Amino acid sequence: MATAINGQTIADARNQAIGQTVTITGVATNGPELGPIRYIQDGTAGLPAYGSNLSSIQRGDSVTATGVLFEFSGLLELSPTTSYSILGQGTLPQPLLIPITSANESLEGQLVQIDNVTFVQSGVFANGSSTVQITDGSNTLDVRINGSTDIDGTAVPSGPVTIVALLGQFNANHQL
Repeated sequence: MATAINGQTIADARNQAIGQTVTITGVATNGPELGPIRYIQDGTAGLPAYGSNLSSIQRGDSVTATGVLFEFSGLLELSPTTSYSILGQGTLPQPLLIPITSANESLEGQLVQIDNVTFVQSGVFANGSSTVQITDGSNTLDVRINGSTDIDGTAVPSGPVTIVALLGQFNANHQL
């Protein structure tokens, strides 16, 4: 059994081996809109925590979570998250302004902002969960539309937009 590593930054935790038990402290950057996953971020990095036991964590809560590092379809996360504590209300981090080309492993799990992009698709976002793409005119990036949000079924914006989202990964593709 792996030994828990305490008192580390999230960046330190992300550098541990898969299967290692780690404890992280940070602010939850999402709530129940993504189901049983909570993205937790400190001043160094972000790391999703997965588990049905996390349902009481709300966006903005300061939390400590312990779990096993696991890679799910390319996304490094705590799974299972064996325990957590809500420490009180935290301060949501400001989104990190990045170009599409910086959406990579080093920023995975963090709240990011991408300005002046357009959707490749037009019309209406599909009902349920789906994946669409944004472009800066040269590069594209996947955007996962979670069916549990109120985005599905609405009109796809037709002009340049700013997107603030959590950076994740599914298989080989990073996604918002």
